[in-house]
Amino acid sequence: MKKNMIAGLVAALVIAGGCGKKDSSKIEEGEQVSSNPIGLARQIAKAGEDLEKIQKELENMKPVEPVHFSELIKFLPEPATGWEAQAAKGSSNKMGEWSFTQVERDYSQGEKRIEIQILDWAYHQQLYAAFFVSAAFSQETTEGYNKGIKIGEDPGREEYTTASKDGTLSMLVGKRFFVTVKGNNIEPGELREWWDRVDSKGLRGKV
Repeated sequence: MKKNMIAGLVAALVIAGGCGKKDSSKIEEGEQVSSNPIGLARQIAKAGEDLEKIQKELENMKPVEPVHFSELIKFLPEPATGWEAQAAKGSSNKMGEWSFTQVERDYSQGEKRIEIQILDWAYHQQLYAAFFVSAAFSQETTEGYNKGIKIGEDPGREEYTTASKDGTLSMLVGKRFFVTVKGNNIEPGELREWWDRVDSKGLRGKV
């Protein structure tokens, strides 16, 4: 599936600027990337303004000590009815001055596979701008879709490839916790069903 247009647009903007239970029906989707040069120019200009605003907000975000994996692991969901789950895994990591925590769990039902990962970014600014901007754009083709989405104030992306029935839903909760739901041999709606099972309300309580 082609993602070059959105990826290139987001990368150009970033370089130019410097570097509980949810109702999935309320998810807002990003604007379709325009094929008209004038429309595309308008979208780029607006995204540039949004990026500048985001970067100003990020200036007030200071890195914090990440939640320990033994605590973060509690926000991973139990398996849905008819599904099996492996034991959850977690780790606390440090790369230079940046510390982060990661937890994950795998789920299966026949040929279907779901992997859920939660990463505490701990307000590390360099990771945020591109993701916020990408949530404003969407693209749909005969091969599948690549959508920017938003739930409340939380930005995200949802991608799905029709032929392989593979997809990924990523959300940034409370500008801190990066949650990824990755599926294989699934239908599109199942990504959002599994997102609903993640305790995002509990995660926001940690912000």
